[in-house]
Amino acid sequence: MPPFSPATTAPPHLERWLLRLSPTRPLPHLEHGGSMLRGAFGHALKALACACGSETHRPDCLYQQIFEPSPPADWPLRYRNCPPAYVITPPARIRSATHLDFGFTLLGPALEHRALLWQAWQQAAAHGLGQQQIPARLQALGHESGLPAVPGSGPLRLQLVSPLLLKRKQPGQTASRPLGPAELGCSDLLIALHRRLELTHRLYGVPATPLPALETWLSLHEHLTLRTHLQEHHFARHSNRQQQRMPLYGLSGDIHLSGPLPSSLRTALNIGQWLHVGGKTALGFGGYRLTAPAAPTLRLTLEDSL
Repeated sequence: MPPFSPATTAPPHLERWLLRLSPTRPLPHLEHGGSMLRGAFGHALKALACACGSETHRPDCLYQQIFEPSPPADWPLRYRNCPPAYVITPPARIRSATHLDFGFTLLGPALEHRALLWQAWQQAAAHGLGQQQIPARLQALGHESGLPAVPGSGPLRLQLVSPLLLKRKQPGQTASRPLGPAELGCSDLLIALHRRLELTHRLYGVPATPLPALETWLSLHEHLTLRTHLQEHHFARHSNRQQQRMPLYGLSGDIHLSGPLPSSLRTALNIGQWLHVGGKTALGFGGYRLTAPAAPTLRLTLEDSL
């Protein structure tokens, strides 16, 4: 069993582990560790929980239920993939790291199989990380079954802890494209957050109650102010399945949101800290930390005091 137990006898809807992997030798530089962690965990989980013998999984395959869930009959056709029953919040960019601290959020069927998931992380650590398969020691740093408190009023700051990928279909175009640092608007964020939580609610009951209609949030658009301090990053990950480097793109920095933020939106933004938002969340994209913006510092001069 993992070195922590659920807070209640009935499994909660959401739970987060704080884990540390300490490699036996420093890892090489990585712009984003989410892909590496997902690959190591996925290979270990498949070895432990899948006996299907092919890429077509049986309905009772725990690997499929947790890592590659099949869409239910009422799944919206516009969404190609189902979100898995876990979220990895990776560490910041890795430069010869001696340890990796990261978050691992469990929801849905993952909550019923904690011991299996802990065993999978142990096996992933023993097998090794990255292309060099560097063995690591696994530690459990903490266990959270309740979301952090969010300010009940006032502006909010989203400090991005992993790359954010949001897309928008431009007028006259048939496909959406990634947004740059100066293009991201309030409606882009609200749409992405609503979409993410709508899907996790359908699959896993997180959040526990349905969201307000998207139009309710979008109707606030003219009254909300969004300020950003963002930079773009172009990098790549190694795909074991395709045996090549795959280009990746995302934004880093801060997003400030102010105005009449209803409690439903504040709650959704709070849950989004653990579930992430935007594209490529399966790779750990779209993680953020929610805080109240720091008050501006007052600077008094001699003239001010006269």
